[in-house]
Amino acid sequence: MPGCLHGSCELPWQCVCDEGWGGRFCSKDLRACHSAPCLHGGSCQLDEGGDVVCLCPEGFHGDRCQLRAGPCHRHRSLCLNGGVCDDQSGFSSSFSCRCLAGFSGSRCETDLDDCALSPCANGATCSDGVNRFVCACAPGFTGRFCSVNIDDCASRPCANRGRCVDRANGYRCLCRHGYTGPACLDPAPANHSRRTLRVTVSERGSAPRCLRLSWSPW
Repeated sequence: MPGCLHGSCELPWQCVCDEGWGGRFCSKDLRACHSAPCLHGGSCQLDEGGDVVCLCPEGFHGDRCQLRAGPCHRHRSLCLNGGVCDDQSGFSSSFSCRCLAGFSGSRCETDLDDCALSPCANGATCSDGVNRFVCACAPGFTGRFCSVNIDDCASRPCANRGRCVDRANGYRCLCRHGYTGPACLDPAPANHSRRTLRVTVSERGSAPRCLRLSWSPW
């Protein structure tokens, strides 16, 4: 069997402890409470392992009764939503709450509206969360704040060497001579887009007498 730490072994599994020691193996210091380790009138006891346990009077707490039991200790749910209660270690009759990000109020009871400053651009819809927001972008835009215009010309939608002009949620093709249509795929009709109508008015007196219509290149 293990030896008797502070005593002698007379019979198997039986220790005779020295004065001031106790326990099965004479390992408990029965004098640990003599030094009055418990503060503010706390009562000292030894647990089964020989460790000091302080029974604190009303209004105090802690392993040595060193802390006053202020409002934060007496009322565990004063601060909401994860806020930390502060009553100056119990020595204040009042309390304050240190709120987590995204909350405010004397008890951290208010969820801050993260959409209040309108962070989402270009007609996006803002959804408020806990210390966060989410932007639902309108078609044609992307990014956290929906501030990035999607390049609709990136896929080169204009055929036959047409020039693509990006727009919000769309594009426009500027077709070369001889082509037309949304993507410059259609052959242009004869004389299409290269001639203009000219109107010549011949007047005699104060009223027009005849009109002459002709087509000519730009």
